[in-house]
Amino acid sequence: MVIMKKNYKIINERNNEIVASKVVLANTFWGRLKGLLGRENLEIGEGIVLYPCNAIHCFGMKFNIDLIFLDKNKKVIKMLKNIKPNERASCKEASYVVELKSGSLTSKEIDMGDTLLLIDNK
Repeated sequence: MVIMKKNYKIINERNNEIVASKVVLANTFWGRLKGLLGRENLEIGEGIVLYPCNAIHCFGMKFNIDLIFLDKNKKVIKMLKNIKPNERASCKEASYVVELKSGSLTSKEIDMGDTLLLIDNK
């Protein structure tokens, strides 16, 4: 059984905008391996943070996603929109990958170099 804590939110430190309010942290091998597999979709505000991670694949997924690659200091170093099932993406310098509902990057004000904070909702 893979247990992933779902009680985080991601906030853009620059403008205090909530990027996602219901976030799972996948920081174990099995958690990262499972990722979003088996999900039918993501709701607006939902996401997953994969750590440590610098590459993802969407093999077996059923929906498109947006990606944010973060460096070790959680600074945005790459963003990709509308990644389709069976596609791959990577960023050698990344330590974190944030996967969000497709369209999330269009509706949020996130710039390269912004720092994204992972906050425990408690």
